[in-house]
Amino acid sequence: MSATLVVIGVLNASVGTLILRTRSNQTAKPVFISLSGTAMWTASQGLLLAVSSDVSGYVLTTTMHVGAIFAVTGAFHFALSYAGRSGWLRLRRLGVIYVVSGVWAVLFVTNPLHELLYVPFGHAGVIVPVREALKPLYSLYLLNSYALTSGAVVLMGIEYWNAERGSVYSKQAGLIVFALFIPFLPNMLAYSGVTDPNYSHWAFGATGLLIATSLYRYQWLDLVPVGRGQVIEQIRDGYLVIDSQRRVVDSNPSARAFLDVDEVVGSSVADVFPDCLPLLRGEETELQLTLGSAVVTVSRSPITTDSGEGHLLLLRDVTEQRRTERRFRALIENISDVITVVDYDGTVTYESPSIETVLGYERGELLDTQTLDRVHPEDREDASERLANLAANPGQRERFEYRVQHADGSWRTLEGVATNPEEDLVDGIILASRDVTERRQRERELEQSNDRLEQFAGVVSHDLRNPLNVIAGRAELAKETDDDEHIEQITHAADRMETIIEDLLILSRSGQTVDDPNPVSLATVAAESWETVQATNATLEQTIPEDTHVEADRDRLLNVFENLYRNSLEHGRSDDGHLTIQAGVLDDGTNFYIEDDGDGITAEPRTQIFEHGYSTNDSGTGFGLSIVQDIITAHGWEVTVTDSNEGGARFEITTTPSDAEFPSAKQR
Repeated sequence: MSATLVVIGVLNASVGTLILRTRSNQTAKPVFISLSGTAMWTASQGLLLAVSSDVSGYVLTTTMHVGAIFAVTGAFHFALSYAGRSGWLRLRRLGVIYVVSGVWAVLFVTNPLHELLYVPFGHAGVIVPVREALKPLYSLYLLNSYALTSGAVVLMGIEYWNAERGSVYSKQAGLIVFALFIPFLPNMLAYSGVTDPNYSHWAFGATGLLIATSLYRYQWLDLVPVGRGQVIEQIRDGYLVIDSQRRVVDSNPSARAFLDVDEVVGSSVADVFPDCLPLLRGEETELQLTLGSAVVTVSRSPITTDSGEGHLLLLRDVTEQRRTERRFRALIENISDVITVVDYDGTVTYESPSIETVLGYERGELLDTQTLDRVHPEDREDASERLANLAANPGQRERFEYRVQHADGSWRTLEGVATNPEEDLVDGIILASRDVTERRQRERELEQSNDRLEQFAGVVSHDLRNPLNVIAGRAELAKETDDDEHIEQITHAADRMETIIEDLLILSRSGQTVDDPNPVSLATVAAESWETVQATNATLEQTIPEDTHVEADRDRLLNVFENLYRNSLEHGRSDDGHLTIQAGVLDDGTNFYIEDDGDGITAEPRTQIFEHGYSTNDSGTGFGLSIVQDIITAHGWEVTVTDSNEGGARFEITTTPSDAEFPSAKQR
C-alpha cells in the first residue's frame, strides 16, 4: 500500500515536470503546481505508512498538508486559465488566492507552536485524518480547499457543456472534470466520517493517468481553445486558428460549414483548406473564394500559439455584399450625375462614367489627380476648406456649387453634395454632382429680364410720361391759340417718344444670350452701321481689315456700332466743330475699338456710363451704352472705356471668352 502511494506521487510529479518542460502556454505552470502538490500529498502519505518515528511522521504529515494546499490552488488556477477568465487571472485577484494558500501552509508548518489546526498525535503509520485531533480552524481549511476544488470542477464543467459535443475540446474538458472529481469525492467522504480510510490518495493515481491520456490522446495543452471566452461559437463569420506546424488548432461552426467538414481541429490546413495557403505563405493579403454557394473573403492575422507563431484566418460571407455592390455599380454607372470618390487630401480614387458626358474627360483619366486643380481659382479656397472640414468630421455632409474646368478648357458650374460616410463603405469622401451651367444661365437671364421689366416700368412711368404731358399740354394750347410753335413741340415730343420706344425694343432683346453665333465681317458691320446714323460734321476712319471676322449675332453687333457712333456724335465735341471717329482692331486681330477726338469722358462718370438711363445729355435716353453693355455681355465679351490718343473717348471690345458669364459661388 505504501509503495503504491509513492508510485502515484512519482507519476504525478513526472507528468507535471513533463508538462512544464514541453508546454509554454499560460495553463502549463498552474498544472505543474497542482500535480506537484498532488505528488507531495500522495508520496508523503505513502512514506508516512512506512516510518515509525513520530518526528519523521510529523514532517511527512506537514508535507502532505502543504502539498494538498497547492494541489487545489493550482487546480483552480488552471481552470481559470483554461476557461479564459482573464479578470481573475490579474495579479491582484490571483495573488490573493496564493497568499491565502501560503498562510495555510505556514500555519501547518508552525502548528506545534500554536496547535490551532490539530493537537499532537502519533503520526507514524497512520492515514490522515485523525478526526479526534482536529481543531475547528482545520474545518475552515477544509472549506477553503473544497471551495477551490469545487470552483475548478464547475469551471471545467462549463467548458465541457459549452464545447461542441464530440469535439476534441469536449473530450479534453470531460477528462479534466473527471480527473478532478475522482479524488474530490473520497476526500469528502473521509473527512465527513462516511469512510474511515481516506481513499483520495489512491484516487490521485487515476488523476495522473487521465491527465496523461488527455495530454497525448486529445492534445491537451497543445490544441487549446484560443480566446474561447471572447469568440462566440455562433458568430456568422468563420475562423480557423493555425499553429506553426500549419495544423488547425481551433475553429467555429461557421468555418466548418464553409469548408463542408464536421471536424478540422488537429488536421493539416493543406488537407482541409488548401486554397488558403497563399495567405499563409505571405503571397496574398486577402483572398476571395467561392465556397459552395457563398462568396467568402479570407484574411490572415499573425498570432502566438502554444507551439510558436501561428495564424488566425477570418472567413467572411460577402455574397450579399457583392450582389449589392454589383447592383450599386450598375446604378452608379448609368446615372447622369457624376459620382467622384476622393481621399482626404483631394486625390481622385474613382470617377463614374458620366464624367465623359459632363466634363469631357475619358474614364480613368482623372484617377490619382488632384480634384481641386480643376476647380476655378476663385472657388478653390472655399472648396479646400470644405474638403478639410469633411475629412476631420466623419458623417458630415456639405452642399457645394463650384465652377469646374471642362476637358476643352471651358468652365462648367457643378452643384452637388459631398459626404464623408461614418460607415467603412469607402476610404474617402463621396462627391455627387450635376451640371447646372445652363440652368444658372437661364436664371441669370430671367433675373436680367426682371431687372429690364423694372427699368421698362420706370421708363414708361417717367420718360414716356414727360413727352406725353408735353403733347397733351401743347395740343390744348394749339387749339386755343392756333400757334405753329405748339405743333413743332408736339412733333418734337412725339419724335422723342419714338426714339425711346425704339431703344426699349432693342434693350428688350440685347441681354439675351447669343446661342447660335455666325462668322460676321467686322469691316462690313462697321461700314453699314455708319450709314444708318446719318452723321453731319463727322467722318469715320475705318482701318479694320476686310478679312477680319468674329463669331456674333450680326443684327445685335450692328446695334453695338450704331450706339457707339451715336454716343460719340451726341457727347463728343471737337474744337473746330468737326468730329473724327475711328474703328479699328487691336493687336490680336479679333478684338476691336471705336474712338473719337472729342472731349472724352472724365474719370468720375466712367463707372456709371453703362447704367440703364444714365445720360449727361438732357435729350438723351440713357439707353445707348446700356444696350452696348448688354449685347457685349450676351456674346461673352467685355467692353472697357478709356482715353483715345487724341483725348477723346475710346471703347475697346475684347471678344476673347471670359469667366464673366459664370459668377463665383460667393457672388451667387
